[in-house]
Amino acid sequence: MSNSEEGEILIGKAIRSLLLNTTDDFNTSEGRILAQQVIQENTPTDINLYAMFLMVWSITAAKGLNLAESKMILKKLDDLDQLSLYPETQATILATVGYYKGVNGDKIGRLLYLQKALKI
Repeated sequence: MSNSEEGEILIGKAIRSLLLNTTDDFNTSEGRILAQQVIQENTPTDINLYAMFLMVWSITAAKGLNLAESKMILKKLDDLDQLSLYPETQATILATVGYYKGVNGDKIGRLLYLQKALKI
């Protein structure tokens, strides 16, 4: 198995675990631990898959009220080469930023990002 395949399997496990998280404490959840492992291993993988992973992690962190971590993950999304991303991925990133803004109480910012996402 190539490093890329191994990385995609780990990312897949992390995404699944983040989405299925049922614990009350996000900070000790299996999904968060796997997500941190993905970052530490830094295995090359498809940019759109990596973006999806970061979006799921950011939303899950925000739901778990770890807003500092969610913001840090959004910064990682912002650092990606936007021209290499599918338009659907770009739109979902904007919606994810909108979600973060909404959780922070910025309802106008939330709406603005959702509108931007719909224009793509």
